[in-house]
Amino acid sequence: MNPTRTARVATRQPVRHARDPDAIQLRLVGLRLAALMVALLSVLLLVLGAVAYVRTQDALLQPIRQAIQIRANGELRHVFDLSKEGGHEPLTEQEAAGVFITFVNRRMVVLGGSPSPFGNATPDRRAAEAAQDARVAIFSTRIHAGQQYMLYSKPVLHNGRAVGAVQTGMSEQQYRESLQALLQILLIVGGIGLVASGGITGLVVSRALLPIRQALRRQRDFVADAAHELRTPLTIMRSTAEVGLANGTEDEQQRAEQSLVQSNHLTHLVDDLSLLARADSGVLDLERSPLDLSRLTVETISGVEILAEEQGVRVEVDLPDELRMLGDAGRLRQLLLILLDNAVKYTPEGGDIEVSVERRRSRAQLRVHDSGPGIDAHDLPNLFDRFYQADRARGVAGSGLGLAIGRRIAEAHGGHLSAMNAPDGGAIFTISLPLA
Repeated sequence: MNPTRTARVATRQPVRHARDPDAIQLRLVGLRLAALMVALLSVLLLVLGAVAYVRTQDALLQPIRQAIQIRANGELRHVFDLSKEGGHEPLTEQEAAGVFITFVNRRMVVLGGSPSPFGNATPDRRAAEAAQDARVAIFSTRIHAGQQYMLYSKPVLHNGRAVGAVQTGMSEQQYRESLQALLQILLIVGGIGLVASGGITGLVVSRALLPIRQALRRQRDFVADAAHELRTPLTIMRSTAEVGLANGTEDEQQRAEQSLVQSNHLTHLVDDLSLLARADSGVLDLERSPLDLSRLTVETISGVEILAEEQGVRVEVDLPDELRMLGDAGRLRQLLLILLDNAVKYTPEGGDIEVSVERRRSRAQLRVHDSGPGIDAHDLPNLFDRFYQADRARGVAGSGLGLAIGRRIAEAHGGHLSAMNAPDGGAIFTISLPLA
């Protein structure tokens, strides 16, 4: 590849990414609170709507029941009179207030009645028979010509014996239309209420979380400012220690060497804090250029193998010939070093570290699998939190920022870093990155 062309392709640009864990967590908390409040209000509206619907249904049915009951009770004598005069002409009644009536004798012969949607037939023969057999009044419903009718069957008793029945009825069309209108009103009002409550709830939750957002912003600004301000005194301390190491007495050189070690440690810590502060603000500088992930992995491993050999740890590699992607070679190398250094620290002497890369559709998955004791279950959820150190009892030194930085680097490349325990023991860290 032409190096001049490669340099021309490489660009240094701020990469903005929205996957800020703190912001995402805060947003999720807000969404959960809003969803909970909307759900509670939905349940309240549903209960109130159901109660209003049932009460209105009873209120609308009551006048129909009363009307057909009154009509039936006022006409019972006609059945007894017509039953005694078997050859009498059928009695013709007028429909009163929309209530029709039918008179039948014990043998279910129609003795007369008002004009009925059911013609000359008994509207509900079974109900009329049941009312006479049981000597009780019965309410029933029948559908005829697409309309539903409420019916009331009342037996006519003489000396404790049923001699016939009166059956009155009334259309439920108006009742059904009223219920349908009520249901539409409830749905419209409920929908408007939910939309309004959702907007109000979102506004209230957003304002309630505003102080937390401001506190997080101040915290990030403080970290960024502190990291920036600490660079100058650390540089002076390191320069002074280097001068003392070169020109001082043996005792001064020993103290200068100790000071230089601590200064370097603080410098690395400040650099890590500065990187996290830039990532938290949503801007992380990346020098994007075409690279071969397999080759980058081999080069990074070669620098770690010496440290691994000193610890008595073997590093096994399984890589494809080439995996092209667009990314920042320096940041990706930093991410690999974090995982490899972590694996070497937790792998006992004589153990193995397996590094593999494979293509999965348009993404590459890089896995670092060590043969250490694995990760405790209570540590897994917090493993990528800054300053969190798992299994401190084992005395493994570190600042607790490495894995947090590694995840941010992976996310800045459009990827993801995750951890899990292997079934056969040890921990597995997986980096998923988009390929070119």
